[in-house]
Amino acid sequence: MSWLSLRQEQEQKIRQEAMLGMMLELDLMLEGHFDFGNGWHGTTYLNAHPLLDDPYRIYQLTEELKGVIPIDIREKVQLVAGPITGGVLLAKDMAVALDRDRKREEKRVRLAPVYKADGQLALRTHYRKLIAGDFGDLKGMKVLIVDDVCNTGNTLRATTKLIEEVGGHVLGTAVLYDRLATTKDLENHFFLGQVDVDPELVEADKCLCNRIHLPITQF
Repeated sequence: MSWLSLRQEQEQKIRQEAMLGMMLELDLMLEGHFDFGNGWHGTTYLNAHPLLDDPYRIYQLTEELKGVIPIDIREKVQLVAGPITGGVLLAKDMAVALDRDRKREEKRVRLAPVYKADGQLALRTHYRKLIAGDFGDLKGMKVLIVDDVCNTGNTLRATTKLIEEVGGHVLGTAVLYDRLATTKDLENHFFLGQVDVDPELVEADKCLCNRIHLPITQF
């Protein structure tokens, strides 16, 4: 192993320990009966909301997250997309962070917030046109998707599909915390902290908690 690889491994270990420490301090891992909103239920949920009430902490975490994304990907990003709610907050700071690294003559990194309508992720018309390249000479912007946590991976997959359907090119995805058991199929997927906990996901109609009418846990 090279000196550089060893240093990167040590930095990753320090970063991982810090993120897990923050997770424990803020009690982010919840237990109960959770509806993930995508047809799946589970008994544990990684809740990022306690991370998001401090704008400066969002800024700091975004800077750290930027650092784990390979530079060859960062330099190609033309737009950052973020699904509701934490993803939008992080995507805004990520776009600023990436833009700050660019040369003055280069085009600015743009932002596209993703929202939910009738239970489905969606883009406003302006952002659909922006990603498609309707406001410039290039067809299809190169996009980085950013979110706070990844519980099932379905939000990242749905956002990727949404962007590709309007003509964008997804370069990768990045989150603060990742439930590794659910995201092994994602390409160019980056994270600060990994929580290798079996999410015990089951389809809603097969969920034992549903069958005994256990209420959905609210938080």
